[in-house]
Amino acid sequence: MIRARALDLIEGRVAVIEAARAISKLAFWAGLRDDTDLNAFVAIDTETDTLPLGDVRLNWAEHALALQDVEIAKAENLYRALALATARSLVERFAWTLDARNARRKAGHAV
Repeated sequence: MIRARALDLIEGRVAVIEAARAISKLAFWAGLRDDTDLNAFVAIDTETDTLPLGDVRLNWAEHALALQDVEIAKAENLYRALALATARSLVERFAWTLDARNARRKAGHAV
């Protein structure tokens, strides 16, 4: 899942902050809290955790969202280079997961 979320970022399916939030959770769930690459996403998540993304935006007033959207754009620009470089590293490091998934599928296990 970490590789998939990193690839989503690289291929433009998700934005930087969205990817950071997802990868940060996955790092915790996988017990990889000391991983340098994953910590980059944890840091981005921590620095942007007050910015409204997703369904929470439904609870915000339009004028407040307009102000927050400026901050979101700034954060996306600030962290984009780091996030993309780190995502590329994660995609390479976790390439073995594709082989593992395919082996499980061939063995008849649902993945």
